[in-house]
Amino acid sequence: MMALIQSEWERQWLRKTTWIPFLLIPLLVVVSARYATGRNVVLPVTDPEYATAFNFPVLALVEMLIVVMNVLLLMWCVLSITQEWRNGQLRMILLRPVSFAHIIGAKWVVIMGTMALFLFAYGFTGALVGGVMFSVPEEPRLFYYENPVPVAGAIGYVCGYYVLAFLTLMAMGGIWMAIALHAKTLTGAMGAGVGFLLASFAYPEVLARFSIGLDPPINPVWDFLSLTQVQHMGIALLLGEPNSFNGIIIGVLTGVILFTAVGNGIAAARREHWD
Repeated sequence: MMALIQSEWERQWLRKTTWIPFLLIPLLVVVSARYATGRNVVLPVTDPEYATAFNFPVLALVEMLIVVMNVLLLMWCVLSITQEWRNGQLRMILLRPVSFAHIIGAKWVVIMGTMALFLFAYGFTGALVGGVMFSVPEEPRLFYYENPVPVAGAIGYVCGYYVLAFLTLMAMGGIWMAIALHAKTLTGAMGAGVGFLLASFAYPEVLARFSIGLDPPINPVWDFLSLTQVQHMGIALLLGEPNSFNGIIIGVLTGVILFTAVGNGIAAARREHWD
């Protein structure tokens, strides 16, 4: 299995769609820094969205996680599975004494390992740029904290945010893998993935509009059935002071990760070839 993972790792890095995004990390972070600099002009220094050296890695991630990283992960899954099957590369691998399920498992490990490396590089670059471009507050302020936190707490918050962001990407990646496993064409896989992403964006807004005029209104906790809503607000809520949203956020993340892992494993084990 380790030899298969090593082989898939080498194949992953042969694609321009893998190493070009890494080269673009400094540009993405600088764009986020310029945007944050503009917002600092109109925000009070006590606002958690006011960019400082401590919170900028989080602000930079929030700007890119929901769209850029979700779509990047979708692209990696589709190119690694759907396209490789259609162009015959996976058929050649299946000529070896290795099961289809093992190949898919190795691809999953490699794709998520690449995303973990991408997040680390992005966070490290964000910390460097934040330290250069923004001030270092004596009392950092964070989302969903009523009072300032100590420096050690702010650093731990940033690390925790990136870990939870990775877990949300694991959940989203499980859905992307399911789409890639069942899609017949590259275009169909990308279209289904983007469609799911748009539906996730729209769900909280549709729920809010449907709730207008209801008595009692729909509990906003149900917004977090959307993975993009978990990425947008749920991570900060989990890291903030105790609240009523944490249970459903943890439940959704755990449920999606486990369900897709089992479902994709069963689907791969039952199929040694695609029609």
